[in-house]
Amino acid sequence: HLARINLATVGDLTNRPPAEVIPELDKVIEADPGHLLARFQRARLIYRLAPSEAIPELRELAEHPRFEELFAEQPRAIRVFHYVATDHLKRGEIAEALRLARAALTHIGRSHLLRDEATHTSRRREVQGSFSARGETYYLLARIHAAEAEREHGRVDQVVDCLEQAFAIDPSFRGSWFASDTRFDGLRAELEARLTDR
Repeated sequence: HLARINLATVGDLTNRPPAEVIPELDKVIEADPGHLLARFQRARLIYRLAPSEAIPELRELAEHPRFEELFAEQPRAIRVFHYVATDHLKRGEIAEALRLARAALTHIGRSHLLRDEATHTSRRREVQGSFSARGETYYLLARIHAAEAEREHGRVDQVVDCLEQAFAIDPSFRGSWFASDTRFDGLRAELEARLTDR
């Protein structure tokens, strides 16, 4: 397929400047507007440069009827839900942020590759490197519930539950993300007291 051959020529997207890669991805998409992987890669690179400009395309990908195909080809595509949910969170639109995060969990639950991350950690590392779709999604849910807990203290239980699930899947989240995440600052003392060591 011409578009897939063209995408192969783009090479390593992680080690090249986004401004250099995006025009090449534009050509792939122009040849095949339905090339979801190229659209995801392009949106992800734009997000690195200007998050707000990437949100419309990321939202369209999250709602695309063929998202399951994209997710099967590139598990990191689950982050389209994370990016858009985070945008809603920043706007204070908690209900929509929660809907998107839960939709991400639904897609993960349908994935044979990602369904049981805790059991199949070696296979996950082989296929996805250090990426943990379920762990990242539970961490996102914890952030969203933390925003709720600032308004309604009873939500702290949900924050703790989601953090514990995220840390159980990938313990590095506690030191690499949670420790410096200002989203939890208003609850940090209570969370630290309640979180179990895992």
